Amino acid sequence: MKSALYQYRVASRSGLDIASACLAHVNRQHVCGESIDAKHFFRIRNLTRRIQRLQPKLAFQLGSQFRVLATPAPPNVKNGPHCTDPVTCEFFDHCNPPRADDHVGFLPRIHASAVEELEQMGICSIHDVPDDFELTEIQRRAATFVQTREAWFDREGLTAKLETLVYPIAYLDFETINPAIPRFAGTHPHQQIPFQWSADIHKRPGVEPHHHEFVA
Repeated sequence: MKSALYQYRVASRSGLDIASACLAHVNRQHVCGESIDAKHFFRIRNLTRRIQRLQPKLAFQLGSQFRVLATPAPPNVKNGPHCTDPVTCEFFDHCNPPRADDHVGFLPRIHASAVEELEQMGICSIHDVPDDFELTEIQRRAATFVQTREAWFDREGLTAKLETLVYPIAYLDFETINPAIPRFAGTHPHQQIPFQWSADIHKRPGVEPHHHEFVA
């Protein structure tokens, strides 16, 4: 929608008389035959009225952007999720210097709000994370490893899990493609299609597994 909005303004301000503005989507539910039927392969949305209604708002936003661009210094905006959402800013590396290897942001799946809370406390290193700071079990485990350099093993849990396995055991790996334009009749756009697999069948403990594989 945004891309169509910007393109409409650029084209219309360049002197083109635009009759309509539409957005074409690939119809992911369309099952293709031996050839591509363009009429059903795409879904066309007419956005002309929505784009025309948004022109005044876009003009106001562009005016604000031009004023910012005319200033001699960059705006004083704090780094945050907006630096990468919806796209990564082209000045990201300028405003976000590389983090140290022990930065709290490297804790697994830590939320941005938790990182911000730690930084407000003056804590940037995992070594300085307090024991009473709320972390998930996995995050606390990772923090403890960084702080103590002692590897963690759940031997009892692993042993209990392995004892539940029943032979024969199969170790399966496969790869897929999901092309926008289907390569095979009877499939639809972006459908996951396996093209390679391998399996090692372990029939009983102490015996070498049997290997099987296929690639299209």
